[in-house]
Amino acid sequence: MREIYDIYLENYYEEIFMYILIVARGYPSERYKMNGIFEFDQAKALAKAGHKVIYAAIDVRSIRHKRQWGFESFKKDGVQIFEKYIPKKLQNEIFNKSEIIPNGIDDFWLKNKGTPKTLSGSKINLLTVGIISKRKNQLTTTRVVKLLQRKGYEIQYTVIGKVKDNKVYRQIKDLSYVQYIPHTSKEKLIDIYRENDIFVMPSKTETFGLVYAEAMSQGLPVIYTRGQGFDGQFEEGEVGYSVDCKDKEEISMKIIDIINNYDVISRNAINLVDRYNWNIICEKYNDIYEDCIL
Repeated sequence: MREIYDIYLENYYEEIFMYILIVARGYPSERYKMNGIFEFDQAKALAKAGHKVIYAAIDVRSIRHKRQWGFESFKKDGVQIFEKYIPKKLQNEIFNKSEIIPNGIDDFWLKNKGTPKTLSGSKINLLTVGIISKRKNQLTTTRVVKLLQRKGYEIQYTVIGKVKDNKVYRQIKDLSYVQYIPHTSKEKLIDIYRENDIFVMPSKTETFGLVYAEAMSQGLPVIYTRGQGFDGQFEEGEVGYSVDCKDKEEISMKIIDIINNYDVISRNAINLVDRYNWNIICEKYNDIYEDCIL
């Protein structure tokens, strides 16, 4: 870390609006494209806003992962990156000094926000947007649909995304209540969001899940996995509910809770989605860094 700190000090007096050091879990590389992707998106946004950004990629992965050992420095997408491995004994100390700030979403969704929705008619339209795979857990959602149907609800389930696992795809494609749509453009996707009522994606693992925020922007309450990326950003029942991704009974009950309070939750989703606006996120970073300086 001393090397990073020395370089940071060397640049402190240049005429740049603010000097920002981001300490992240890694950076997206050709081999690991999702490693640190959200932190790096934030770094690029800050650099675009005129700040001098130094990005410290602190590698805390197992030694079983293949990567270059030691200290590495290079530039990517206008951001200066310094990578260094950090031992386990220091990880908790860093975490306790951290503040969690969400990732932003494409301005397209915020410039084209929907209006609060109401449920009309007896049919409930559920939606998942994500690759067709075991991790995204569409199979469990199909079992939830069957459970809700046995409870007397009329449910249609739309699944959008590229097929990564053909075994999962074969099990859902011919179900009478499932509509499959391949990966599509955001200009078409926005209309599909608006045609549906509740966004359901109880992924087995999830980093952040931009699609939850996209769904919120169109007034859809969301069902997300407890303990994964999107969890903890809102109070339970505020924009939706966290669930155990393996518990179809709990998922079905949370969907019913949304149905029973639909208008309020849909309105909350629209009103609260601006926290994923990159401009607001950059202002939050500015406030934090200014507090550190002062």
